[in-house]
Amino acid sequence: MLQSQLPTLSSIKVAPYGQRVATGTSQQFTATGSFSDGSIKDITNQVSWTSSNTSVATISSTGILTAIHHGSTTITAVLNGISGSTNLTATEGIACLP
Repeated sequence: MLQSQLPTLSSIKVAPYGQRVATGTSQQFTATGSFSDGSIKDITNQVSWTSSNTSVATISSTGILTAIHHGSTTITAVLNGISGSTNLTATEGIACLP
């Protein structure tokens, strides 16, 4: 008797890619998983999110990034030992004068 196997996660794509965010603002990041059966699914709320430089930006468990200080960081999403990442640059906010 053959056992059906559940599709396994093959890779994770983090978006937006190569984002620039002004300090003091927030940005939603998403994680998309590619699976062994060819399917693609939104796994944003299943992954563990990390920022390589939390003095530049933090990221919540739901993928909401907050830019704190200008600089660069890498945002990574991990699930079942598979990871995907993107670089982020936080820039100084520019005030608009009347």
